[in-house]
Amino acid sequence: MYKRYPNIILAVIPTSSNQIWVSDITYVEIEKSDYAYLSLITDMYSRKIVGFCLNKNLSAEGPLQSLKMAINSSNKTDLHMLIHHSDRRSNIAVMTI
Repeated sequence: MYKRYPNIILAVIPTSSNQIWVSDITYVEIEKSDYAYLSLITDMYSRKIVGFCLNKNLSAEGPLQSLKMAINSSNKTDLHMLIHHSDRRSNIAVMTI
């Protein structure tokens, strides 16, 4: 079981990019009755998609690849106070790098 952390962004309003990234997973129908899973990392301030990965299953590989893309595409010196927030559903509660 994954450890669940308190939701520390409830009352936070970001004032610039790279303060809070929000992650989510949704499914996409690619053929009739065949689905892929789209993992997204969104910057809460700019609402820009900073990382994504389309994967054939719900393994942790998709979310990890989207997080790596987001980190690699950012100014890494900007990330020292970054909060990575997920919706805390059971399929991906918390990932630690």
